[in-house]
Amino acid sequence: MTEEFKQFDKAPIIPIVTFNRWSFGLREVILAVIAGILLVMCLTFAGLFGNTNEKLANVPSASAIVGKRYCTDLGCLKTATRAVSLMNKSVDPCENFYQFACGNYKKVIPVLPNQGGRNVIKDLREVNEDRIIDVMEQPISALHDYAAERKLKKFFTSCNDMYSREKQRGLPILTSIIPALGGWKLLGTWDPATWDLNSAVKKVQSDFWVDALYAPRIAMDRSDGEKRIISLAAAGTGKYMQPWWYTSTYYSKVKEDYKKFIRRVGSLILRDAATLLDPPQGNATESEGLLEEFVNDTFTMESQIASLDQLGYDAWDDELYTKMSLGALTTETNNVIDWTGQLSYLFNTAGISASTKIDVTNMEYFTGLSEYLSSLPQLEMKRMLHNYLIWRVLESYVQEMSWEYIHANREIYVDLFGRAQFLGVYRYCFYLSEFYMGDALGHLYITQFLSKENKDTAHEISDNIRLALQSQISKTPWMDEPTRQYALEKLQLLDLKIGFPDWLANQGEIDDMYSSLIVNASDFFGNVIRMNQFRRAFWNADLRRRGTGHEEWTHAVYETTASFSMLWNEVAVPAGLLQFPIYDASQPHSSSFGSLGSIMGMFVHRFVDEWGKFTDKNGQIIGSGPGTWWSNSTVNNYKVVKQCVKEAYSNLTRTVLHPDDQWREVKVNASYAASSGIAWVNGVKLALLAYHDWSAAKSLDERLVPGLDMTYDQMLFLAHAQTACEVEDRWTAYMSAVYDGMDAELNVNTALGQLEEFSRAFQCKKQAKMNHAKKCQYY
Repeated sequence: MTEEFKQFDKAPIIPIVTFNRWSFGLREVILAVIAGILLVMCLTFAGLFGNTNEKLANVPSASAIVGKRYCTDLGCLKTATRAVSLMNKSVDPCENFYQFACGNYKKVIPVLPNQGGRNVIKDLREVNEDRIIDVMEQPISALHDYAAERKLKKFFTSCNDMYSREKQRGLPILTSIIPALGGWKLLGTWDPATWDLNSAVKKVQSDFWVDALYAPRIAMDRSDGEKRIISLAAAGTGKYMQPWWYTSTYYSKVKEDYKKFIRRVGSLILRDAATLLDPPQGNATESEGLLEEFVNDTFTMESQIASLDQLGYDAWDDELYTKMSLGALTTETNNVIDWTGQLSYLFNTAGISASTKIDVTNMEYFTGLSEYLSSLPQLEMKRMLHNYLIWRVLESYVQEMSWEYIHANREIYVDLFGRAQFLGVYRYCFYLSEFYMGDALGHLYITQFLSKENKDTAHEISDNIRLALQSQISKTPWMDEPTRQYALEKLQLLDLKIGFPDWLANQGEIDDMYSSLIVNASDFFGNVIRMNQFRRAFWNADLRRRGTGHEEWTHAVYETTASFSMLWNEVAVPAGLLQFPIYDASQPHSSSFGSLGSIMGMFVHRFVDEWGKFTDKNGQIIGSGPGTWWSNSTVNNYKVVKQCVKEAYSNLTRTVLHPDDQWREVKVNASYAASSGIAWVNGVKLALLAYHDWSAAKSLDERLVPGLDMTYDQMLFLAHAQTACEVEDRWTAYMSAVYDGMDAELNVNTALGQLEEFSRAFQCKKQAKMNHAKKCQYY
């Protein structure tokens, strides 16, 4: 294949000049002459200035001369180049700042056909992915067999081995999965007399790692942050299907497309069972009717699950969660599912018993499901659940099969989302490697690409953000003194994690972590099954562990998404975010505070706002209502603040194309948007305050970025907006509109329009759209 890239010019445009055995093109001769001239110039300048070396040794660089107006360091030039490339200077910043800052983003970085949307954070993530993929494709450097790097690269190689997958077609499903689930009626191998619901669900959930009927997870115990607890939630609908698509009359085409997908995959399995197995399985005369029965049973079960799971989720609503023993849950759900048996099989080394307490999310779903199943005739219930469980596994593993199965998965994606281009196998294999061996990937990333200087200096941002919020709270008029003092104490205890945990840099620890994992470079499907069992063992160990989890990171270190955990009382900024343009030690600090600073400001703010009031300074959940650490007077005063913000968002709308191909206006959910909006506004405000404090503490007056003619404050606001630049296709725009109505343009413009500091920085007139007549009182 490499020879394909070695096609040299057979008749070069520039003629060849030959000297004895050496051949040169005219372009080489020209370049040689230019190089000679430059060499002479360098020697001349060296002679002229050679005697001044000693005098200049202690003189700062030209870009550091205090009196110079513009910064010409590489970091400043990169910042200027990027900023200008994204801007649309024809837009008045006081009328639409987002379009002023990001108007050219979709031209410079258009959304690709295989993507629903792009934004600056995703762009950075893609850069990180490409870097790691390049390393994954390099030869294995570790010599010992137990090395995590060796296992990671062998898994990635096996995933990309499409030749072996093509040879097998549907055999892995036919030989490894269907027999384990008691056969399949479609193939004539299922016996309802011997089939048992609890045994089948256990295998689907634990042996094949597929959510069906419910989703088990490990969570922090809401009553004790030192403990882990098993949580159960509703699950088991199609991976591309939204719950409301099953129940709404708007989505008839979507439902038919999904049924077509189920039918396609079932037909492929039927074909392979008849041609690859010895003896063949399946009955050609009955297969059409049995296939339709399979499709209808599956869709009926998933529709029922969707209809029972229509609850709106509020993470801090205590009534959403029910803490109870497994034995009690089995009794409450009429013994249809043996919950002790299910979870003691999944957590087979964690000592699970009928008295083990778990968190049940939306108890109504579980009681409703048991009532529905109990209402069905026994034989019909068995058949429907049997077909449904087979499909849940098929859909989950279809991308691990040959091209025809992958294509069926792509067809449903095109049917639902209208995107005919895809990630490609190598990127899918990267995501699969990330899912199973994320820490090994993280180790590769930090050892190869992380700038130590960026990790060390980024604390200047986080520390100053904390100090700015503490100063802000000290002056917040709607907080009474007890609430104010508690907020300050909570902020002092907040853990700001930057970069990565120290253990991730230790090669020995990473190797030990994956020491029990077996990877075969020629058995991809078997690797996936073994990876799932490896995760099962990890879950068991995690459930038994105690501690606050401060050494853990909820995101991979090469991620570009900062995160916060109320229960761990922490904000984490992964190493993947510590690079240009979000944060780089060489770029102007006004830009760094505007990008990374505003992100951190939003998250740090959350620990003392209407969300943060539900957890105490140690991360323990207090509850809702009068049980929070906010006093009654603070709660009442804040209602006035939030009502003002709601009004600022109440008239906002977006026009999006619905799945039925009709353009519809979607009104912003002002109640939801107001909470996020307060955090957004204050995040930017904190970034500005922190930048001013940092500059004052350093007695530093940063020089201007060339080519923009913008002040430091203006650069900060520009960097903030350009961190949010995005472009969406119709489906992504529709989904975000349905979720809360907001997009990047509404978020940026509404937040900055509320800030007096922004209007002052850009000298916006009173009637300007970005200078709201009514500005709310924040922190």
